[in-house]
Amino acid sequence: MNEFSSASGIQCQSKMNSMKKMFKKIIDHNSVSGNDRKSWQYFERMDKLFGKSGWAYPKVTASEAGLSCESSIDENYDINKPNAKKPKSEKVLDEFIKQMKQDRQEREMIKEKRKLAVLQELKEEKEKQHKEKMDIMKKFCEAVLQAKNYLTNSFYTQILLQILYSLIFTMILFAILQKSSNLHWDPIVCNS
Repeated sequence: MNEFSSASGIQCQSKMNSMKKMFKKIIDHNSVSGNDRKSWQYFERMDKLFGKSGWAYPKVTASEAGLSCESSIDENYDINKPNAKKPKSEKVLDEFIKQMKQDRQEREMIKEKRKLAVLQELKEEKEKQHKEKMDIMKKFCEAVLQAKNYLTNSFYTQILLQILYSLIFTMILFAILQKSSNLHWDPIVCNS
């Protein structure tokens, strides 16, 4: 799609093919004697584009009376020679389709690059958050060890140490689970 149209290249090609079919259908209908004359709003434009091409007005037709030629056969025609050049309108159409495909591929490449960049940013952010959490846990563990060194061996100290050890164990367990399943646990929110 481009800024001038909301139709894709495939849609344009499909529309052109259906218009060619309609053009050919009207030509075939009008070429039979006794049929009423049919017309179409795009007939003149299509005739300008494709009127000279072989597929629109065949040079040889078959009927009950036999074969009839509308023009003489070229005696100098070489079978080994490649087909005649395409009409300009078909060249333009082919070039347009080729350009549309190329544009679509470029857009898909840009979209893929953006997607990879976003994924890389997410990965870096996740690694940064994990590092920050591990730093917090390390500082917490150091604080617990310092508190242990300052406390005396009283009954309440033992209970406090048990609570702190359980908390450390819980934080380590959450860190392991978070790494494997992407859970989010914030110790500051849980303690408030």
